[in-house]
Amino acid sequence: LVVDYTMSLPALLRRADALGGRRLGRDERGALARAVYEQVLRGCRYMAAVHSRLSEFVAWKCAHPVGDAALAESAGGGTSEAINGYERALRHNLSAAECGALVEMLSMLDSLRSALRRAEGRAEALLRHSIHEQTQAFVHGALGPTTRKAVKHDKPLKKALLGLRGLAADFPSREARAEGMDEAVLRSKEFKAG
Repeated sequence: LVVDYTMSLPALLRRADALGGRRLGRDERGALARAVYEQVLRGCRYMAAVHSRLSEFVAWKCAHPVGDAALAESAGGGTSEAINGYERALRHNLSAAECGALVEMLSMLDSLRSALRRAEGRAEALLRHSIHEQTQAFVHGALGPTTRKAVKHDKPLKKALLGLRGLAADFPSREARAEGMDEAVLRSKEFKAG
């Protein structure tokens, strides 16, 4: 999965760079921004999963350090008093397979970091565009009926919802903003239908 991801993200970024020079329509730009957003989010989730598994592995090894008998055997004749906690937990407590898995997990984490690092500057405008579009869809779509119901029934939530809508919603003009925040308009049937 990670190998496929580290190959698909640069391909998508090259596509975004190639299309970025010419003017895209609103829908095309939105689709491209959404694809970049989903891909970066997927990378962040992969990175979190690998980091989580790596942390669990190290925590388990630290909670279950190597015993004195196995330590004497793997330490090559060193005394168990001279060996610190780190060496008991990790250095002498890993089998060859576990050591290989640890290196592989660190390598995955580094390749994900470098793939996401490449997206940092080039895709920033597309990421902002996608986040803005999703915020507006939520504020105008999902939050609209909830705000209308709160205003219509004078719920205590009314002030907070109107404040959130006023803070996050984009309106095409000053008049539309005033109309979008007007309680009489929010109570009307036209608002519900629109």
